[in-house]
Amino acid sequence: MEINDFSISIDEKMFEQHKATAREAAQKENDDTDTNNLLFKDCRLDVDDCDMSGEKFSVWGGLKHNGEEIGWVSIEFTPNLDEVANLLAIYIKKLNKLKTVLEATD
Repeated sequence: MEINDFSISIDEKMFEQHKATAREAAQKENDDTDTNNLLFKDCRLDVDDCDMSGEKFSVWGGLKHNGEEIGWVSIEFTPNLDEVANLLAIYIKKLNKLKTVLEATD
């Protein structure tokens, strides 16, 4: 998969509010008390919308840290053909199972 574009916007007030715990998380993760890195663990993307037109997929929505919205994320990527084929195979199996259930209830 090729990531074409990745954008993140974090609310400055929320960033400042969570900066200390993010620094502690980075220090613990890297076993380095001198690190200047920040690690926002347990983040989740609440997808607002997506666009799957053409060869590129775009996904965007609110970024949540520990259940609190701290910003916004946008990701645009181009899946390779093998990934698309695997995804189609998974959903074809699911549709076939649904078809079997529906036929059994006729």
